[in-house]
This record gives sequence, C-alpha cells and structure tokens, in this order.
Amino acid sequence: MTLSTNFVCPRDQTGSFPSKWYGQMPFVASAGDDSGARLAQYAAMSTPDDVRKIALALEGVTEIDHFARPAFRTKKRIFAVIRPDGLYLHLPLERKEFLFEADARTFVRFMWGKTPELLVQLKAVGRKELGALLREAWESAQPPPKPAGKRVSLRASR
Repeated sequence: MTLSTNFVCPRDQTGSFPSKWYGQMPFVASAGDDSGARLAQYAAMSTPDDVRKIALALEGVTEIDHFARPAFRTKKRIFAVIRPDGLYLHLPLERKEFLFEADARTFVRFMWGKTPELLVQLKAVGRKELGALLREAWESAQPPPKPAGKRVSLRASR
C-alpha cells in the first residue's frame, strides 16, 4: 500500500485531480505498496479517545451530550458526534461527495431526509487523517467573522 496526499480519487475529464482538492486530502492508503513502515506511521487505528483529544484541543470547542452520545461543538454548531456506527462530521456537501467517491468504505454515506451525511469509520483512518478531518469540520462550523464597522458614538452632538 502507498500513502499519498494525491490518492486515487474522482478525476475530471482531463484525468487530473480536481484542482480544489489537489494535495489537500489527508493521508490515505491505496493498494499496491509494500512499505509497511510508512503505512504504520499513518494508519494507526483511531479511537473515540483520539477524537475527544483532538477535538477538545481546537479553540473554543466544548463537549456536550447529544442524544446520549458525545458531541463536539463551536459556538455556532455541532461539528462532530461519536456514534456507535462511526464518527459523524459536519462538512460542506461538495467535500462530503468527494470523500464518498474517494473511499466509500471509510467515508460512509447515510441519508438524513434528502441530505447525504458523512460517517467516518474510525478503524480505517489514522490519527493524522482524523486530525485533518476534525479540523476541517471545526473550520466549517465556525461563526462567520463579524464585519468591521464604524464605532457609533452614543453621545449627543453638542
């Protein structure tokens, strides 16, 4: 198995990787490599404790109970929930679609109404990849920055 940031993924009509995601995917193993040392470095099985440690290290994250499941949130929204069937991550739709096509066994699609949602199989991702995915979900759950405005004086003009 080989590890690469440029792993097998959906390609455009020219046969190249989509430019938006090129080189941005965390390390993923692909078939055909003999180098076990490098694989072991990245493919160490992740656990719910790893999720908790990584998520709580992100700025402004709190752990809450979400229907008797540990969940992690920013001020704006929940971005990760540890479920019995995998780790739910709140990511943008185009990113979820990319992950579904990249590795359907690791990034499982489940439908919530008409919306596809993402479950990450923790046993199939390494800690580095898990950290990158959690950071991405955390970034997408941040409140938008407040616009810089003029200060308005509350004093009456004299």
